Amino acid sequence: MNQASLHVRDINQPIRIDIRKLVGDRSGLLHIHKKQKLVAEYEEAVRQAFTSGVNFIIDEGGEILFPTITYIYGKGIQLPSFSEKRSLMIEGQLTGVNDLILGFETLMYMGGNAYTARISQGKYNIDDPGSVEFGTVDLRGLSEILYRTDVTMKAKVGRMDVRYKAKISAESVYMRAGVLNIEAGATMMSSAKDRPTDTIDSSTGSGLPYSISSTPTGAGHASPGGGIYNGSGHVVFSGGNYYDSLYRPTERGSAGGQSPSHSGGRGGGVIDLKIATSLLVDGEVTTDGSDGDSTSGGGSGGTIYIQSQNLEGHGLYTSVGGSGACGGSGGRIAFWLDTQIYFFGSYQTTGGAGSSQTDLTTGGPGSVYINDTRYGRPYHQLILDNNARSWNHYYTLDEADITEYYFDEVHLTRNVSLQLKSSDGINRQLTITKIFGDRTSRLYFRSKQVAHVEELQSVMKSPINLWVDEGARVFLSPVVYMLGIGEIAFMWNGEIVGVRHMRIVPGRKISINSRAQTSWVRDGVLQQGVPGWFQFASLEEGAGAEMILPPPMALRLTVGFLVRKKIVASKIFFL
Repeated sequence: MNQASLHVRDINQPIRIDIRKLVGDRSGLLHIHKKQKLVAEYEEAVRQAFTSGVNFIIDEGGEILFPTITYIYGKGIQLPSFSEKRSLMIEGQLTGVNDLILGFETLMYMGGNAYTARISQGKYNIDDPGSVEFGTVDLRGLSEILYRTDVTMKAKVGRMDVRYKAKISAESVYMRAGVLNIEAGATMMSSAKDRPTDTIDSSTGSGLPYSISSTPTGAGHASPGGGIYNGSGHVVFSGGNYYDSLYRPTERGSAGGQSPSHSGGRGGGVIDLKIATSLLVDGEVTTDGSDGDSTSGGGSGGTIYIQSQNLEGHGLYTSVGGSGACGGSGGRIAFWLDTQIYFFGSYQTTGGAGSSQTDLTTGGPGSVYINDTRYGRPYHQLILDNNARSWNHYYTLDEADITEYYFDEVHLTRNVSLQLKSSDGINRQLTITKIFGDRTSRLYFRSKQVAHVEELQSVMKSPINLWVDEGARVFLSPVVYMLGIGEIAFMWNGEIVGVRHMRIVPGRKISINSRAQTSWVRDGVLQQGVPGWFQFASLEEGAGAEMILPPPMALRLTVGFLVRKKIVASKIFFL
């Protein structure tokens, strides 16, 4: 009572303490040292509850044996070396607990070698160091499970409930559970900004330090980190490279570039969840990178990778990059679900802000990939958001051993630019059944690349800006409305296939070069047109729309029906 502390003098010899009844007022402390074992109200093969109001410390090499149902109610102890009050501090072995309940405003602290064990018929079943296993875990309001600096949470749980304003915090989280419920106001975090003492980062994608770059650059992950560019937009010092997989990400975020006086921001951790039956998230799951200062680079967002039967809720998943002199890239989020997703919350994977006036010092966008199950088959979604930064920060589809990409839905918002990798000269193909956007983003295809964008839709009201390089081939809908609001809504330098009716809505610009062409498919066979000579059943230009051709190129059209307000060209032929 009244903050009394009890321990047995550490004489480095095995000692057993057996307490039949333990009573406290939530302020006292029991401290178990190395080679010591505390048995607290435990009876083998008897399912009973332990509700003592006492705080506990288990040193490495020590053990506490609790009953099957254990309530942690201690108010927490504040020692000089602690930054927070701890109700249960485990550096050693916790034995016997199947159902763990953390009471209101309690904190369970886990060290690097903490682990659990069970007893059956007098025999121990011991987990690996750093691993815990429970039947159920219930974090009541304002309670917390906190892992030591640079320590990963490795847990197997039948059911875990994280209640209002409860928190789970670890450098990374690897959890296998039957049911996971994260209520509104609750948080599961592996964010560098929330865990400033963590030091682990990915070895890939770090920003450039001041010893290389005049201004340290941002860390990369899903896309490049922010870099330094000259007045014409050419890179002077690049941000960290992109890395990891869109589909099955596994990597932490990386660190921003270091300045002479400050370290760069750190990368976010990994949250890897395998949920057998039910996942409900009304709270937050976060793996954000941390900020650098005005002279160092921001860290990149980490990874959230979830495999589950389902996903429901109205919560928030975040893996954003940290800000700094140059911002860190957003991280990666991926879901693999056995049923259709019913999550109506939001995702945030944007890059961190840079301190320069140019948007290219900001970190590039992160990625969200969803593979759920609809109509008896996998349904693929890609979601990208660039937070209204520069179009020249591209998100690049670049997966090992994959040259053909397919998505049922692609969502592009706030100045995202999406492209296929082209630097290695390998031909790649992209198929998108339906594309969504806010008309600000760009879809860019390079030479030798093939795309099918809403080809099977009867009408494509394109909510993006479409750029097609010379040598690229893009299959589109029979009726296409160009709705993009970029400086160039349609940069037409390559081949478009299947378009019979082209609608250029008011105020849009189309840029055309001499290698642009229209083609079509007849009886399953591609019929190629002539470069520089365009055939449509109808072509309509809204008020203020422009078709811009470089001199001395002529505009040559075979068109059944033409409605135009303004065409800018050196010559015009209507045939």
